[in-house]
Amino acid sequence: MRKKDFQRSNDLRGDFALFIEERHFINDGWEIDNTAKKYIQLNFKNEKDIFFRVIKNGSQTNSHGWLDIESGEIFQWG
Repeated sequence: MRKKDFQRSNDLRGDFALFIEERHFINDGWEIDNTAKKYIQLNFKNEKDIFFRVIKNGSQTNSHGWLDIESGEIFQWG
């Protein structure tokens, strides 16, 4: 099943994740761009860290990790 950018639902493994298109990852993949950062900061204010899954053209990839919502920095890749 295809996912939309910034959609939040279960991934293929069954984990609840925020799906982010790969084009939003910058600085060797350790940060998200300003578009993604602002969207996440506005829509997930009450959370500190969030589990994400990378998608490419709506298809889930194996890349996933955790990001700090305030800074937009990824602190763990899986």
